[in-house]
Amino acid sequence: MGFADFPWNGRYGIVRLKPRPHSFLVNRDTYAILDVEERIIAVLLGPPADDEDRPLNDSWKAVTGRAATLFETTRKFGEKRRAFPDKLVNHRRGNFTAVSFGISYGGGQVVPGNLRHTKGRQAVVNRLRRSQDVERIAGHCSRGLALFFPQPCQGMREDLHALLQEQPELELPFKSSAYPTATANLGPQTACLDHNDCTNFPSLACSVTALGSFDAGEGGHMYFWDLGLKVRFPAGSTILLSSAGLRHGNVPVRPGERQYSFTQYCPGGLLRWVRHGMRPAGDLTPEERARLDGPEGEGWEAQLARLSKYNNLQEDREAMLAREKDLRRQ
Repeated sequence: MGFADFPWNGRYGIVRLKPRPHSFLVNRDTYAILDVEERIIAVLLGPPADDEDRPLNDSWKAVTGRAATLFETTRKFGEKRRAFPDKLVNHRRGNFTAVSFGISYGGGQVVPGNLRHTKGRQAVVNRLRRSQDVERIAGHCSRGLALFFPQPCQGMREDLHALLQEQPELELPFKSSAYPTATANLGPQTACLDHNDCTNFPSLACSVTALGSFDAGEGGHMYFWDLGLKVRFPAGSTILLSSAGLRHGNVPVRPGERQYSFTQYCPGGLLRWVRHGMRPAGDLTPEERARLDGPEGEGWEAQLARLSKYNNLQEDREAMLAREKDLRRQ
């Protein structure tokens, strides 16, 4: 199939495509991708609004550049300690080193828990979590989620608040971010095969931040298979998308170049655990399951209803802020 090219430079410029199953609306450096019902289904997120006012060594370019260097040195650090088994290097998303950390539920877990690692791999995770640069990237992506996906973001916040009260031993990966789980794709060339992350919560957009040193005009593009769209995806830029709902991947970079990515997401099992009353789905009666998985629960109609329409975005943001104030009073 043919793909329409969107030459996003990760920052400035306005380019409009002829209407396809989707269209673009522009908000300064950021583009919202809309479906035919004008729901926001993905966002090309520009840099932080205060970037131009920061000193050069604290600029977004400097932060993401240092993060790329950290990803390269951390992969080599882990390789020396044999921290990466083959399943973390050769997997269904491609052939590159990836390590996940944060809170998870699924794959045989009886209850939600912090992802566990070997001593060597935990040392890798610690290097990433202690980085102020990665912390800042995580916070920027989380704020983008709140701005453009306010309803599902606030629902996640409330569910995770309840979960952490029930299980205080659980720990979010970053203080600056609402996301419960993250993956560092350490390359050296992170070319993801087209896929859906079917275990992620569908209405909650995951964040993908491109890092590295490569010619974005020649490779690294993110493509949205269902939309017939290929987006230029330069290092230092971020895309928010439903990784469960939109089939996606990215184009390889040229030989000798380096490409990494940092992703944050929410496993669907975590929120279902909370919404099922802190119990597994198998404990539900057929009537409870029908109600929770129907239009008023977690069915596809409910998932779509949580996505903001562009013209209603400000209203949804204000509703999110009101709910957040109530949550803080608890």
